[in-house]
Amino acid sequence: KIDDAMALQAVSAGRRIGVMATVPTTLEPTCKLIQDKANDAGKKIVINRCLVDGAFNCLMGGSKDQHDEMVFDAGSKLAENVDVISFAQASMTRLAPQMEKLTGLAVLTSPRIGIEYVSQVLMGLRKVN
Repeated sequence: KIDDAMALQAVSAGRRIGVMATVPTTLEPTCKLIQDKANDAGKKIVINRCLVDGAFNCLMGGSKDQHDEMVFDAGSKLAENVDVISFAQASMTRLAPQMEKLTGLAVLTSPRIGIEYVSQVLMGLRKVN
């Protein structure tokens, strides 16, 4: 799964993990995957869920700036209670660098981390988990 590497990295990054989504259908599956990876590692974590309700509709309606502002506002609040933030959907990936600057936290995204993971496996630097 493309999200596996992100989930593993989230579990290793801290005990308090924030998961952000702008659509509800991605939030719970991502939280479950991270929890499963933590259970496999024998690590106790706390997942703080953050659904930025309405943001995806803004994005699809052409209001990219409003979407981004909503995500950044929610992420700033979430950052007060977590060690790391995971974005639950690829549509948010472009916001990760700015969210990291805004919050001072690592912001994990599946596309980048997944590709890095596959590259390491193909080069023999890492085993498939």
